[in-house]
Amino acid sequence: MKTLFATVILAGFVATASADLIATNLVIKSGTSATLTFPSREPATAEVALLTLLARLESPRLGGSTYAMRLQINGQPLETEHIINKPAKLTMRDGRKLGWFAITGWRVPYAPDFTTNEKSKSPISITDPEPHRWTFDVTRLLRSSSNRLVVIAAPNLPLTSPLAVEQVELVFKPSEFVKRVKWEDEEEPVWTGSSLFVPAEKRRVKYCVTERGDRALRVSYGFSANSKNESQDYIDVESEFRCADPKAFCVKRKVRSLAECVEVTDTIENLTDNDIGLMIHHRVPLADRKIDSLHLCGWPKTMKEGSQHQAMHPSVFVTGDAGSFALLARDDVFRVHCRSALEGGVASINDERFGLAPHASYTMRWNIFPVPSREYWDFINAARRTLDVNFTLDGPMGFIGTPRASAPVLTDVELKAFADNRSLRYVSGGIPYTEKPKYRYLHGSGYLEAGSWAERTKELLQRLAQLRPGLIPVTYFHEFISTETDSPEKYRDARVIRSDGTQGNYPYHYPLPMFCPTLDNSYGRTLPGFFDWARRAVGVQGIYWDEMDGSSETYTYDGRWDGHTVVMDPKTLKILHKPAMITLLSQEWRIKQAKAILRWGSLIANGQPQTDSMMRVHFVRFVETGDINHLINAQLYTPVGLGDHLTERNEKDIARQIRAHLRFGCLYYYYGGHIKTIYPQLTSRMYPFTPIELHPGVLIGKERILTARSGTFGWGDRSKHEVHVFDNTGREVPDFKIETTRRNGATLTELSLTNGWSAAIVRK
Repeated sequence: MKTLFATVILAGFVATASADLIATNLVIKSGTSATLTFPSREPATAEVALLTLLARLESPRLGGSTYAMRLQINGQPLETEHIINKPAKLTMRDGRKLGWFAITGWRVPYAPDFTTNEKSKSPISITDPEPHRWTFDVTRLLRSSSNRLVVIAAPNLPLTSPLAVEQVELVFKPSEFVKRVKWEDEEEPVWTGSSLFVPAEKRRVKYCVTERGDRALRVSYGFSANSKNESQDYIDVESEFRCADPKAFCVKRKVRSLAECVEVTDTIENLTDNDIGLMIHHRVPLADRKIDSLHLCGWPKTMKEGSQHQAMHPSVFVTGDAGSFALLARDDVFRVHCRSALEGGVASINDERFGLAPHASYTMRWNIFPVPSREYWDFINAARRTLDVNFTLDGPMGFIGTPRASAPVLTDVELKAFADNRSLRYVSGGIPYTEKPKYRYLHGSGYLEAGSWAERTKELLQRLAQLRPGLIPVTYFHEFISTETDSPEKYRDARVIRSDGTQGNYPYHYPLPMFCPTLDNSYGRTLPGFFDWARRAVGVQGIYWDEMDGSSETYTYDGRWDGHTVVMDPKTLKILHKPAMITLLSQEWRIKQAKAILRWGSLIANGQPQTDSMMRVHFVRFVETGDINHLINAQLYTPVGLGDHLTERNEKDIARQIRAHLRFGCLYYYYGGHIKTIYPQLTSRMYPFTPIELHPGVLIGKERILTARSGTFGWGDRSKHEVHVFDNTGREVPDFKIETTRRNGATLTELSLTNGWSAAIVRK
């Protein structure tokens, strides 16, 4: 998709007082640009010309950052090869790392001025020195006469904050005084454990749980090898259920000791004739204990405090002096409501918006994981086994858009190279669209107006399937958006309504009205027709389902209620509002459609399950990686990430991104077809993959081990190993020397990989 920008000539900003000052105090509206002209001399020998500027997105307070600025000088984009003062990634105070640059431009912080970021202690502030300053080497780009600098304020939907730019200067310095920040990605995964990677033989944790009254537990674990009774550590877990009327409800608790965790079920019953709301907290007081590390919803928190909400990973993991523990929300409602926190020395998982109808009951379920080691990944693997999500994953997958009717037809050679060099198992058609005015995407029930798109997509996908036997064609689907003509009136009973009474629209440059399908509303009854149309008119053997569990709107205020979500007065705990969470409201409809699809074909979805009920329907789901940290959200279900459309421009970028996925314990699916590929990469040896254990940079599956680090690898049995090694460009290295040994009758492969290389050890 191309975006057009209006150009504004700001000749008044050309410097007159100083030959070095080009402009200052620019405010550029989102989606427009400013063009600055300035004279220059030629740099002398051993002299460097530097273009510097300050930039921020206007905001009344700190608000993170987004890709929002593109720069061109004399027609040449200023990109990574020109920057000298920024690394590949910025670091936030809470430890999160984000890329400074993407195809869409430079990441710019939201801030009220150019100094607040450096002074702030907020977890979303940037710790990099001079986060608002950019310095580029433009020595070879300058002209000795007039020069032209274009500053583009790229749209930053859903916000449209103006881009503020100050102190645009041209500085000449002797090259010996110019320091450059090395631009490179971290390649070696952080790992402090053993270099021997073999699946654990025993998967049982020795612990003891004791109930201490109705709403408190003590979990003792990490028993000493010299004593059957002495424990190295324990935690007390205290539960609190608060309601406006303490006599309005009752709680019945059951506690079970499982192999690797404690399972707690709390059945809550409303004893009254009215709706009630409860604030529910499960807390672990840490008192004076030392906290070595903290993960909230899987995200490492260097500040060792804070709170976070993420239904795909509703957990808190704490490492202390002797061991570690984790809390994990399990049932549908607790997952989507859960706030994970460590505040005031207390770790907790919380539901602060739980509601119950008159005389209704609901059973909440949650786990306590004692982790005798100090390793986050031991918790992840124990949780995956408890959740029963280690099923076989197939792939890889890629997307191909249907060209316009007037565009040249892709040749068989081009199509075969596209599929073979990506080693595709699945290929998905793109979003249906209409070529008739008004040109638009045809989301949801909009497929009814697809016309010739379906015919051309069917031909394209069938050609691909013929050129690559075994390739499974699927097509795009999104249930929460409908661009069908007059859809807001036609499906009035299914509209997503915001708290201000307006209909929700997906953030885009033209309206994408949002709906919530259920089994009994008009949109929910119409929409399954899409799947029949996809099989018949598009000729697919499966569905790619975008944003399956939730989209840009979390709630609907249309009068429907999910039965469990309330907004309460924090002091009186009286119910103020009863919105419906779209994830809960649409769940029964989504599960029914998913099971129906799986009976006739394949199903792949964007976004991990947000509820336990959806998690029990097994099929591949990935996460998008415009922010690589989003791979954390895939660690508790299907560990698959999509390629990064913001940073991948060539095959070496793809190889880099594959290694980044491995560092987060994830597999890789391809994004768009815009990158020409001429050789297969590690993905050619990546699937099928049935997870056994995930580690940072090492994934152990039943069929293969994938690694981005050196070490010794095996399955603890006599199986033979076939090894495929790939260099930092993604090319397979023929005749790579490996060493296979036997220890205690088990086959082991020893690999010494160059930094930036990767390998697949295939089990025979």
